[in-house]
Amino acid sequence: MLSAVIVSGGVAIRELPTPVLSQGEILVATEFCGLCGTDLEKLAGEYTASAPIIGHEVVGTVVEVNSPNKDIKVGDRIFPHHHVPCYSCWKCKHGSTTMCDHYRKTNIFPGGFSELFRVPSWNIEHGGVLKLPQNLNFERASFIEPLGCVVRSIRKCSLAGDEKVTIIGAGPMGLLHGLMLDSSTKCSIRFLDTSEYRRSFCEELGFNAENPLTNRVQTGEGSDLVIVAAGNPSAISRGFEEVRQGGKVCLFGVPHMSAQLSNKAADLLNNEISVITSYAADDQDTGQALELISSRKVNVEKLVTHIYTLQQLNDAIAAAKSTNSMKILVTPCAQPSKPN
Repeated sequence: MLSAVIVSGGVAIRELPTPVLSQGEILVATEFCGLCGTDLEKLAGEYTASAPIIGHEVVGTVVEVNSPNKDIKVGDRIFPHHHVPCYSCWKCKHGSTTMCDHYRKTNIFPGGFSELFRVPSWNIEHGGVLKLPQNLNFERASFIEPLGCVVRSIRKCSLAGDEKVTIIGAGPMGLLHGLMLDSSTKCSIRFLDTSEYRRSFCEELGFNAENPLTNRVQTGEGSDLVIVAAGNPSAISRGFEEVRQGGKVCLFGVPHMSAQLSNKAADLLNNEISVITSYAADDQDTGQALELISSRKVNVEKLVTHIYTLQQLNDAIAAAKSTNSMKILVTPCAQPSKPN
């Protein structure tokens, strides 16, 4: 089978042996896999929170089963969660499932940028495989994992539903926050991004978008909630400038491992700023994301700008590093470079 392999300077597409299943595992044929900013950080050596396996926003069809779980059979269309907690440890029982000691040790192999991948028995036994309804195509289903992360993020922010929200970073994850808030709340939403392409994309979706370089400080009372959907330290610092006294800042974008902040701790205390962080998602979050996507409460397909074949993965990576793309999907099947 063909699979992406991390090499010096990037990735290569290599012929690898088809995974051999152990008891309790399943083999899945990839249909689509989203290219995530985390994948880019792993390729750059800047992401150390989990193993350097790329391709986790993946959906596919079960082609082999070596599992006593009769609920999963050959031909099933599924989303497999790459990280799955135990749900029985202290952290899990107290709401920190993505901090579970087992969570980041689990994964799919060799990753979603492959013609085939293996799902371990742990993931299956702990609820990490979701079946796709027939009304949900694979392209839209590839958003289950990233939207699941947004579900968790917004839940942790504990919104009343009528807040003034600023989202810093109008990439795919920032826009998923905007789409979900727009579909389920009465919040007013404003984006900040330095990219003209991304600001225009926001406006096409009906959002207000501004250039943070020309609008240095927000006037008025500031935002009730600022979601920082970018990992740049300057974006995080800007988030603390945009929030009102007594407001909240949600740190969602993952900074590089060497990133440092220079904000004054006294300002956070004196202005009673609540700092919220949100890391990844569990399979309950992705289950909610599946419902939102399949019911079209969140129209994720609006964000897809490019589709590449597996053999074009390096082209996909180059496009993702530019500011002239939004969501990029990769498939082993022959597809056009842009969706119709």
